[in-house]
Amino acid sequence: MKNSKGQEEVVGFVVIVVLVAVVFVLMLGFSPKEPIVKENASKDIRHFLESLRVYTTDCRLSEQVPLEYKGLIGSCYSGRVCLSGKKACDVLNSTTNDILTKSFPNGKDYPIKGVRFNIYYNESTGSESNIASLSQGNCSTSHRSAEDFFPLGLGQVTVSLKICY
Repeated sequence: MKNSKGQEEVVGFVVIVVLVAVVFVLMLGFSPKEPIVKENASKDIRHFLESLRVYTTDCRLSEQVPLEYKGLIGSCYSGRVCLSGKKACDVLNSTTNDILTKSFPNGKDYPIKGVRFNIYYNESTGSESNIASLSQGNCSTSHRSAEDFFPLGLGQVTVSLKICY
C-alpha cells in the first residue's frame, strides 16, 4: 500500500506541473506584443538615410565625377554652384524631392500620409543651421522616424526623416 500511495503523489505532482506549464504557454501566446514591423521600420528608415548619402546626383563641381548626396549637402552649405550653373542647394532640394516622392508616395489614398525631411548642420560651437527642409502631405498622425549623422568640417550634419501613417 505504501508504494502505491507514493506513486499517486508523484503522478499528482506531474499533472500539476503539466497544467501550470500549459497555462504559462497559453498566457505567453495571448499576451499583447509590440509589432516587429515597427522596430524594423525605423531601422529601414535609418538604412534608407545611410544609403541616401552615397546616391549619385546631377551636380558636378569638376568635369570628372558627379557629387554624391553627402557631398552635395556640403556644397550646398558652402554655397557652391554646379558646373551646370545651378546652385548646389537647388539641386539638393530637387533631388531630395524626387527621391522622397518616388520612395514614399504619400497622400490620403496611400498608407503613408506625409513625410518630413530635414538636414541640419550642427557647428562645434553648438549653433545649428538649417540646410534643407521638405514637407509632403499630412504629418499629424502616428509616425516613425530616424536620423543619420556624419561629420562635415568642424561640425556634424544631421539628416532626419519622419514618415507619417
